[in-house]
Amino acid sequence: MRSTIDYVSSSLAKGGDVVLRALHHEMDIEGEVDGLANGGDEQACARAAELRPDVILIDIEARGLEAVARLAAHGAAPVLALAPAGDAAMRMRAIRAGARGVVHKDDTPATLRKALRKVQEGELILIHAAAGGVGQIMVQWGKALGANIIGTVGSDAKAKLVAKLGCDFPLVYTKGNWVEKVMEITEGKGVPVVYDSVGKTTFMGSLDCLSPMGHAINYGTASGPVEPFPLQRLHKKSLTVTRPTLATYIASRSDLEAASNAFFKVLREGTVKVPVAGRYKLKDMVKAHKDLESRKIAGALVVEP
Repeated sequence: MRSTIDYVSSSLAKGGDVVLRALHHEMDIEGEVDGLANGGDEQACARAAELRPDVILIDIEARGLEAVARLAAHGAAPVLALAPAGDAAMRMRAIRAGARGVVHKDDTPATLRKALRKVQEGELILIHAAAGGVGQIMVQWGKALGANIIGTVGSDAKAKLVAKLGCDFPLVYTKGNWVEKVMEITEGKGVPVVYDSVGKTTFMGSLDCLSPMGHAINYGTASGPVEPFPLQRLHKKSLTVTRPTLATYIASRSDLEAASNAFFKVLREGTVKVPVAGRYKLKDMVKAHKDLESRKIAGALVVEP
């Protein structure tokens, strides 16, 4: 079976437009929109609606902005415009016509590979602070994507909590060597990705339990910032590391809406439930902070006036 990237690339090479349907981040090609050469006629719009795609990718040089406008107005799915790299004017016209985003032709394979990176069904991933507000969401969402979850927590009570949410292997930090336990669970192979919001006290261990070509994502510093380390530390297993911040991923309106829509979709469907661990009056914020610092909280806090 050809990969999504190969399919997209070959379809675009033939002048076709591509409809993608995402099922748990696994992109399945459902078909190509027919009739877009006529500027997005009603038959093409109806065909797109039947496929219920998550994305419609249109080559605006070949099809014109009218195709973007009509399909965007129809609302079958968010429309991405494929435009020549460096053509800022074309980009702005595509956005005005209704495109939710613009993909540059020269960057298509790299952009799509990044956007379509998927969690493989059955693979083991490691989530630190799995009982925290973000951690609980990630455990539930990860399970919905077909992953098996190793989650580190700070107590037996939190281990029971995340197990109920779907965490397959809850590990208590303070009970033994969690890196060794991860390697034992994975039969010495390690995990392909670690989501680390703890930082200073866990990150070097996160690197140690990655599989070859594994990826460590440090998105929080609950225990303090990760200390500098030699880049050569990544060499032996060809590891990669990122330190993302949400602001850059939602800097554009289209990215913000895409991320928000994806999150609220799983909330509406009940795939992910956001646990409220406590409610505090604004005047009691000192107590709320102390409770957070004491690690008594497992979930999100709601602050009321």
